[in-house]
Amino acid sequence: MPRGNFWEATFDPDWDGPTDTAYLTNLAGSSGLVMRRVVSDVGEAASVTWRRRDQIPRHFQKCDFQLEVEHSSISDCTFTDCRFKGSTWRDVKFSNCTFCGCDFSGMTLVRCQFMSDCSFAKNSASAELFRIDETAISASAFISGLQTNLDYLPNGVTAEYQLARFVGTKHKIAKAIYGATRNEADLEYFYEAYEQLVRCTLAHRVERCRFGQQPGERTPQWQFVVRSLPVRLEGWIVRLSGWFSDWGRSIVKACVFFLVVVLVFSVLYTVGSDPLTFDVTVRDFGDALVEALNITLVAGYTAHFDASAPLASKVIWSLNLICGLFWYSLIVPVLSRRILR
Repeated sequence: MPRGNFWEATFDPDWDGPTDTAYLTNLAGSSGLVMRRVVSDVGEAASVTWRRRDQIPRHFQKCDFQLEVEHSSISDCTFTDCRFKGSTWRDVKFSNCTFCGCDFSGMTLVRCQFMSDCSFAKNSASAELFRIDETAISASAFISGLQTNLDYLPNGVTAEYQLARFVGTKHKIAKAIYGATRNEADLEYFYEAYEQLVRCTLAHRVERCRFGQQPGERTPQWQFVVRSLPVRLEGWIVRLSGWFSDWGRSIVKACVFFLVVVLVFSVLYTVGSDPLTFDVTVRDFGDALVEALNITLVAGYTAHFDASAPLASKVIWSLNLICGLFWYSLIVPVLSRRILR
């Protein structure tokens, strides 16, 4: 019987997994385990404290963790090709831990904390079987460390279709992490989760345009380009907005953008010209500044619009108004999210 499912990073068609058992609480002073089924005492949850000052880095390779762990501190551990199916971790703090080639399907995390020095690479997870609640974890690190196994595809499944499904898996996991970090005291975890949720949602919408309703049915290229174009345009705008607001973390870039817009349009309003006669007119900079402020802030802008003005002036006013509306779309969500999070 093969180990796991074909899309898991730890999948091995010729091995069913470890059979020898080891107890997590009996590893004091140990440097780790290789090919063991790690369990806890029957009816009891394991509790361990492995701190950095112990100076005992531990390495677990090709182990299956099938136990409950609670009220623990785990530091300086490397997990390679491990599976966590059937394990529950409550109130566990991970620091300086590395997860490489692991499968998180069937794992439950409750009120855990993964410090920023934890790293993830070449892992896999099932969106339906991975449970996470009230846990501080870097969404960027975790999601970027996920991959799907393309070496053991079943008949009728192409690598392209499997990658498209994998985008949907990351989207669901991003939603789960976003919900788990919503009430975290450290806002950085929440903002990272929000950014990854938006990025994964946009990518998932594009992939939905790539394949039809039937599994594996690829949409013709020209239809995919046409159907995905609005989604891609929306994605560019959203990512640009995210860059300006640092995905909700800061309003500094948005404020700089506002000042630049006001300054640029103040100059344009100060030095104007008639597009037909090319006569240049110079206005008072103070009046031009007030006009730029009114239009950018969308406050009293109708007083400056003149239906009899040249087309070039109307275009400049409209561009100024669009920039103002774009600025509002940046600043309002950031402030409301900070206040009403």
